[in-house]
Amino acid sequence: MTQTIDLENGQKTATYQIENTTDQTIPVTIKAVRRIQKIDGKEELPSTSDLKVFPPQLIIPKGEKKTIRVDWKGDPKFNIEKSYRIIAEQVPLDLEKKKQSDKGGIKMLLKYMNALYVDPGKTKSSLKVDSYKIKKKLYIILSNSGTKHQYLKNLKIKFSKGKSTYSINKEELKLLDGQNILAKTKRSFEFKAPKGLTEGLKVSLTFDD
Repeated sequence: MTQTIDLENGQKTATYQIENTTDQTIPVTIKAVRRIQKIDGKEELPSTSDLKVFPPQLIIPKGEKKTIRVDWKGDPKFNIEKSYRIIAEQVPLDLEKKKQSDKGGIKMLLKYMNALYVDPGKTKSSLKVDSYKIKKKLYIILSNSGTKHQYLKNLKIKFSKGKSTYSINKEELKLLDGQNILAKTKRSFEFKAPKGLTEGLKVSLTFDD
């Protein structure tokens, strides 16, 4: 699930509904963390005081639903979309812990990570090919120098020099559909290099918004 708190339109809260579809009571903790995207797509999730979750923990009886609220408490003066994760995590009941300890088994617990953006308004993505290198494979760094995140869809990358043009295989690029590049962030991807492609060529890209 992805939500945006649109500060320009006066929004300062996001709500989430958690449903327990099991036949047991489930305790859940909820927290908000910053989302820092690394060049390889992995994320760092440090704590933040920009958002307040209420309630931060709750118990959901079987078959019931509960609503949580996330309030924006950060500095109102910024011009770049901020990215966060809202993490809802199932925790074991004390009784369940004792039972598992007696049995010596391991119980898998659920963890959901949702994307939350806080948008100050008038933000826009700006995606380009930052650089590329050819070794055994083609390594491309895409840069979003804009102020808003950008999902990739129907991405096309073309290399050109004079009348010569080279393109990455469509099936390889299709695998990038749904990839997300946050504002002021770079991402690295690798592909099979088109035959005859050399370094130093002009690069252009297109994609669907």
